[in-house]
Amino acid sequence: MERRTHNWGTYKYYKGAYAELQVGQVIWFEDMIKPAGNVYFAGEHTAKESRGIEGAAESARRVYNELTS
Repeated sequence: MERRTHNWGTYKYYKGAYAELQVGQVIWFEDMIKPAGNVYFAGEHTAKESRGIEGAAESARRVYNELTS
């Protein structure tokens, strides 16, 4: 198996971004993260405490807990 690394800091099109709720959008955040039937939503845009990869991991833990409780 071939392994590679990549330094995203040197990629000219990568500027970095994350979801940030604006004033007034927080009121619908709890509705945004609720399951729709058997579809659960995860990703950094559904995290409460963190952004970026940490937010993605946080939301994955949240969904895991919802599925196993």
